[in-house]
Amino acid sequence: MSIADNLKKIKERVAEAAVRSSRNPEDVKIVAVSKTHPIVYIKEVYDSGVRTFGENRVQEAAAKIPLLPKDIEWHLVGHLQTNKTMTAVESFNVIQSIDSIKLAAKLERDCSELDKIIDVMIQLDLAAEETKFGIPQEEFYSLCDYISESSAHLNLTGLMCLPPYFTDTEKVRPYFVALKKYFDEFNNKYSRKIKELSMGMSNDYTVAIEEGATIVRIGTAIFGDRNN
Repeated sequence: MSIADNLKKIKERVAEAAVRSSRNPEDVKIVAVSKTHPIVYIKEVYDSGVRTFGENRVQEAAAKIPLLPKDIEWHLVGHLQTNKTMTAVESFNVIQSIDSIKLAAKLERDCSELDKIIDVMIQLDLAAEETKFGIPQEEFYSLCDYISESSAHLNLTGLMCLPPYFTDTEKVRPYFVALKKYFDEFNNKYSRKIKELSMGMSNDYTVAIEEGATIVRIGTAIFGDRNN
């Protein structure tokens, strides 16, 4: 199947999942994760109507972004090291992977220097997997307090998670339920509301939408297998 065919199928499945959860399909944004894929493939996805793309690596994205249309909204969906925050702020519209007060503070300083306000999300660690990142659950509200009270240049818009991979997608559902619980608790606790739940990838995005996802991050189902 072509990339255009893949996108058509994904949009149909997104719409069906949204309807099952009594939601408007237009309220779910597809972020096409273009990690390791060449410019020509990204342009093909763009030409099929997608305007939001995600990258995992700051340096790779910084090389690609100037070569692509200016109306693309770029999301950093991979782990961000503190020594790459300035490049990330310069390159991306949204950083989904805030996972520590140290990182948030560094981003705040860099945004202040550039006089830029950037949308961010908190990545929450719900499974404690050694190979994945995210703020530990017991530190979540400390990070929320810092961003809400001490960050003039970080616009907190939502929460993100990267749950374990299961071939049986029903096993992933509890992680999406848990993130939605944190989302609701945040909006009950803080006057500064969030609206985005970034959860669900190529294998489990329909389950994520059923549990409230407003953003799904889809790479393989659009582009095919990555080069590395």
